[in-house]
Parts: sequence; structure tokens; C-alpha cells
Amino acid sequence: MYPLKAVVIQCEDACLSAVQRELIGLRIRIAGTFVDVESAVTELARQKNKERHLLIVQLHSNPGHDAIAKLNNRFEGWPILALIPGEASAQMLLQASRAGAAQFVSLPVQSNEMKEALNRLALQFGFRVQHSKVVAISGVSEGAGATSLAINLADEMAHRFEMQVMLVELTRRSGRLAVHLNLKPRFTTSQIFQDPERFDVNLLKKTLVPVHDHLHVLAGPPTPLAQSERQSKDVLRLLTLARDLASLVIVDMPYDFDDTYVQTMLHAEVAVLVGQPVLPSVHSMGLIRSLLQQQHYAGQMIHVFNRYNPGSGGYDADQIRKSLDLNDLATVAEEAASFNKSANLGRPLREIAPHSKALKDIRRLADLINADETAPRQHPGLWTRLLGRLRGAIWRTQE
Repeated sequence: MYPLKAVVIQCEDACLSAVQRELIGLRIRIAGTFVDVESAVTELARQKNKERHLLIVQLHSNPGHDAIAKLNNRFEGWPILALIPGEASAQMLLQASRAGAAQFVSLPVQSNEMKEALNRLALQFGFRVQHSKVVAISGVSEGAGATSLAINLADEMAHRFEMQVMLVELTRRSGRLAVHLNLKPRFTTSQIFQDPERFDVNLLKKTLVPVHDHLHVLAGPPTPLAQSERQSKDVLRLLTLARDLASLVIVDMPYDFDDTYVQTMLHAEVAVLVGQPVLPSVHSMGLIRSLLQQQHYAGQMIHVFNRYNPGSGGYDADQIRKSLDLNDLATVAEEAASFNKSANLGRPLREIAPHSKALKDIRRLADLINADETAPRQHPGLWTRLLGRLRGAIWRTQE
């Protein structure tokens, strides 16, 4: 199998952002983005290295297969993935398939469909796909307990699924992960953001502190970072490097809500919003959810209410669902004694209170995040549905 690079052609901004995130999550490097087929063909033809690339093309018109045909004629044997309108006709699919498209993904891009198509292309064309996922955990209000949840979720997923997990703390303020886990890191994010362009995978590996064999931590700075020391591009570069070392990267997000916050959340395959069952926190969650939706967030969004005790006089689950118009939500039981003991001893909840209700809730959250990797499919995938349309079109042409 050979490593693959992707070329993205004539994608609109919202589509391009979603495609880039999925490619990064599968560790597929982006060799270039082009506004049209002609510029892509011209530039790729100039390259002396004729290694195969994955060609990803957004089709804007019906039938729109001319773009596919041009690429297929010029770059024989290169896999072509077509991004198609959600209501594409069977005729459009048939013509694009005949022109050379090997797989289709409907717009807007859905993570599970994109992964399914890329995995199928990997089998068809013999290239390598490595899965990696970023989970961004953000408190929606001060004191929501997002850091404690991030620690225990990372530990539980590392233990439950035996995967390599990296826990990254992105706070500008004094970091808390090292204290919570009784770690003494030699380096923190402050060294990374001092000179981010020089930082590579090998240096990142030396920066990590092990909690156990499957969980490593990149802690936040011991003192607050200056505003100029961290930019969106530096954080996204860090997360791209982190994907090379871990199957799952869990990010403990700062309570900032600036551009870096938004771009990091948009980069994640899973956004976990953590609140408390009280009105101000419920209100804040609604605002942050709307912010991400306005930015065309295409990943999995999970709403978690921490320290949940339905008999305490706060909002209960049904009230929260109604207030936020949610079909479902996750709750983590209020167990102050267990969490306090965990923090005081510097060990995850799994080691301190393995039978606690809160840990059971965190395990359910871990299963929800990892559902697309472990659960059987309940519905036919996009490719199956598209084949059905194509068969119908072919049948009609033969009548």
C-alpha cells in the first residue's frame, strides 16, 4: 500500500473546510486546492513526481460530469471522489460514474459517509488510510467541570478501547491537568507556542507525559500565556501533529470563545459541550451551539450536563431537551466526593471509584463518541443508496 495525498478541486468554502477536517482525521495530506479543473490539471501536469493522488471534486451542475471526465482522461488510474448535491438525480450519478468517479459523497459532507467512501477507495486503489479523531471538550460556563470530564473520558476511552489517547490542554491561563493527575512535565504548550514552526512530531513526543501506556498528556503552561503567543494556525498545526501520534486526541478547551476557540472546535470531529443543569448554563450552551452551527460545523455535537442530580431543584433532562430543542442529551451524575478524592490523589476516577454512577455515565459517553467505530450499521450507507439510484437509471435506459 502507498501513502496518499489529496487534491481538492472547485470546492466552496464550507465544503472545503469539512473535507479538510475529514482528510486530516484520516491522516491524508492535502497536496493542493484548486478553484477549477483546468488549474488543477495544469499544475499537476507540471509535477515531475507522477505519484497518484486522490482527486476530490465538487460538482456544481447537473450533470457536471465533464469535470470528472477531464480528470480521468488526464490522470489515468487516479481515484476520483465526487461531492454531489444532496438531491442529485440518478442521471447525474450515472454520467459521473461513467466519466470515472469511483465514489460519491453527498453535500453537506457527513463524517461517517466521507470515511466510508475513503475507506472503500483505499481498498479499491491500494492506498493506506489511518484513522484519527479529535474530540474537543468545552465548558459552556465557568466551573462546568469540563477539565475533570476530559481527564476521565480520556482515561476511560484509552482503557475501554485500548487505543492511544493524547489529552491536550489549550488554556491560556495556568494549566490544571498536571495538578489533577499529579504530573511533573518538563515541557508544556508554552514551549510549543514560543516557536511553533520548529515544532515537529519528534519534539511533540518528547513533550508528552505518560499517565499509563495508552494515555499521554500535553499540559498547559504553569503561568498564563500572552495573547500574542498563540494563534489559530499554531493550534491547528499542533493538533495535526498530534494525530500522527494518537488514534484519539482529546482537547480540553479554554473558556475563551475567541477565533482560536472557534477554529479549534470546527477542526474537531466531535464537539462535546459541557454545562450544568441550571438556567445560565443551559442558556450559554444554546448560544455556543448556535455559534458553531452558524460556522457550518459538520461534526458530531454532544451536549453533556455535568453534576446532574434530578432531585436537587435544577433543570431536569426533559426541561433541558425542551429548552434547547434536543432529541437527546448526555448527563453525568453529581458525585462530588468521588471527584474530589480523584483530584486530591491525582488519579483518574476509574482507579478511585470504579463502580460510581458518574463513571458509568462517562462510559456511556465514551461509547457514544466511539459509536461509528464499534456499532453495527443500522441503515444503508450512501454508496448503497447511490447504487440503488444507478441501477434504477440503468434499468430505465434498457426499457
